Amino acid sequence: MWLRNEGRLFGVVFVLFNVLLAVFNVLNYRVASRATVPCVVIVAPTPAPQADTPVPTSPHRRAAVSSPTHPVASTASLAWTDTDATGDGNSTTTPHTQIVKIRNSTREETISPLNYTLPWETEQRDKYTVIKRYIPADRPTPAYEESVTLCTQGTFEFLQHVPELCDRWEGPLSVSVYAPGTDLPVAVRKILFLRKCGPPCVHLNVTWHLVYETSLAPTLLEAPVEVADMAAYEPLNCSAGFKPLQLVSEIRSSKKLPYPINVARNVARQLAGTRYVLASDIELYPSIHIVPRFLQLVARLAEKEAGKVIPRRVFTLPIFEIKKEFPAPKTKEELVKRVKDGHAIFFHKWVCDACQNFPR
Repeated sequence: MWLRNEGRLFGVVFVLFNVLLAVFNVLNYRVASRATVPCVVIVAPTPAPQADTPVPTSPHRRAAVSSPTHPVASTASLAWTDTDATGDGNSTTTPHTQIVKIRNSTREETISPLNYTLPWETEQRDKYTVIKRYIPADRPTPAYEESVTLCTQGTFEFLQHVPELCDRWEGPLSVSVYAPGTDLPVAVRKILFLRKCGPPCVHLNVTWHLVYETSLAPTLLEAPVEVADMAAYEPLNCSAGFKPLQLVSEIRSSKKLPYPINVARNVARQLAGTRYVLASDIELYPSIHIVPRFLQLVARLAEKEAGKVIPRRVFTLPIFEIKKEFPAPKTKEELVKRVKDGHAIFFHKWVCDACQNFPR
């Protein structure tokens, strides 16, 4: 009897302790600290590029390619092949270290990578391969201090947000796409579709980078030289939408691959060509005219603080959520009205109030 009563008392104390702990956590997170700010920032990522730094060649602008012994016409397409692949077709080594194939309608040649410069750059980051500027923007990058680059990332399922982003953003965009294994051709199809069928700003302002596990590298990666020549990625019928593209891949779920959020974010941010960047998630839509207004702010601060030693700064932007039945506001005036009407709240208000609050 004594043991039974002791066990019952222990159970009551245990339950009471957990209830009090839960109440403490709720009170702790519901008390908003006015010192906290959201995590969308504009930062100065890198020093200005040197004057003699070569500008990357756009792979979707066709150029003649030649080997040491046989000239190859401008109708050639570029691919690389990994000679050491696993049984499921996934490469076991970094693909840019392997042989390169130059193909056209009459012959196929295999040449050493030393004899040809790929139209993109590759980099190894831990277990990931990064394809830098796989599809660069058609419009030249603005001068180093004359714009702000919107930097974002995602998988192929979220790339449909890019047209809305670039339509609102009066400047360049740097987008890194995580596309391991079978995700890669699906992602490239969608990118090419958006470049052809989306608003002009997609092909003019958006530069695309690829990220994937080196162990899941493609055995064949083609340069998207011309949409019309990419038979593997057709049809690109704008009126038919995404459905004919068969945008399906389950490799991430089947292999339980974690999303490399920090790698993807850093790739997009570090490959920006402007001094200032806005690091943001792909589902967050900026209000219009942020770029010119921010540059005006910077100019006013520079004039006010001329001659002073100013440390590096981080400028923050608050984030809001809006009910799904309403379109995302494009101006502050629209947003204020939605908040007053109860149709918009600041980001994650009901998840973690203190985490996303911002100073007044």
